[in-house]
Amino acid sequence: MIDEHGRLPMVQGVSLNTLMTQYDGVLGMLKEWALGLVGAVLLVLVVTCPNEEDYTKWLSSEHGIVCVNTGSDTGCKRQEDAVEWKSRYIMHAGIFIQLMNKFQDRGSYIAVLHHPHQHSIALLLIETEDKQPLEIMRNGKPFPIMAINCPDIEYTHQFMKNKGLMVEDLQTLGAGEAKYFYFRDHEGNLLEAA
Repeated sequence: MIDEHGRLPMVQGVSLNTLMTQYDGVLGMLKEWALGLVGAVLLVLVVTCPNEEDYTKWLSSEHGIVCVNTGSDTGCKRQEDAVEWKSRYIMHAGIFIQLMNKFQDRGSYIAVLHHPHQHSIALLLIETEDKQPLEIMRNGKPFPIMAINCPDIEYTHQFMKNKGLMVEDLQTLGAGEAKYFYFRDHEGNLLEAA
């Protein structure tokens, strides 16, 4: 379709060369506007976004959310929610202990959980920056750090399994007089329900 002089044919009185030149000009202008807009947005983000330290302080002071990034443990949580969640998790699993008190001691939170009756044994949840799941080694195999009495062991086992927790099979001792299973809480601590 190119003539002997290297020109494209005419369309409705306008050469295709002219149309292509105009199209390239409009396309170039749109690219410049897009780049300018992206540059302006980036400038606004750089000027108005807080640094990580300021953002973390704001989350903590305004919303009680604490973020950690220690390499192996990264995430954010609201302190009160984390403690109350653990209490609900334990209670709804059929273990029936409640959050009785929470307070700060030496720079970290401590929560006291136990049966609501007087003189019961307490379970302490202690906040730490060190992520180290707890378990005892017994003859070279992991053994739970604590056993919790469950009035309905089958219900508790099924409930935890349905919630997607790391639950081992239900074990029976002797002629069925004792049943138990091991499980790991959401932080990897090995526990026993019996």
